[in-house]
Amino acid sequence: VGGPQPDLPPEPAPEAPIPETADGDDDPRDTPPTQFFGEEISSETDSILYVIDQSGSMSIKAEPFEDHTGAIVSDGSRLDRAKAELKKSISGLPENFFFNVLFYDECVSNCFQGKVQASAGNKTAAFAWIDAIQPDGWTNTGLAVQTALTDKSNKTVVLLSDGSPNFLDCAMAYVGSSDDHANLIRSENTQGATIN
Repeated sequence: VGGPQPDLPPEPAPEAPIPETADGDDDPRDTPPTQFFGEEISSETDSILYVIDQSGSMSIKAEPFEDHTGAIVSDGSRLDRAKAELKKSISGLPENFFFNVLFYDECVSNCFQGKVQASAGNKTAAFAWIDAIQPDGWTNTGLAVQTALTDKSNKTVVLLSDGSPNFLDCAMAYVGSSDDHANLIRSENTQGATIN
């Protein structure tokens, strides 16, 4: 039986895994930063939140890429490539780090109900959840990043999208401009988090 269910996107989201608990107290800043799409992602704290676009345009075929196991994928989508890079990045997190993954289209779904330790078990649970995500819907970047920024202890957000936001309010079906999305994100970012 899983923990509390994440917010559901229009299609059923995979069940949230039950996280393992932290048992170490090493300083995570003593370890090298993880990477995402080959770029180093540094964090002032011991946590990172990934916010990944799963909108319909992510179904477009990607150029061949290497997955997290080193295999070459020649027939994958943009979302498949994002999942591969996400798994590589999560794999690179030290066990004394904490993380969560959010995917979004019009709505947002969370892998875990909050940040979890980057243990082998939590990484495996996250990978299974990530594998079940499918591309669908619009691009509500503002809501997704706002959701990630509600965790005021987190100072690092990794955002990936393949296009401009084109949806803002699920209740009102309001599209909103890029400025509307940016203003929503700025107003929530009271902790001064870095959004990569």
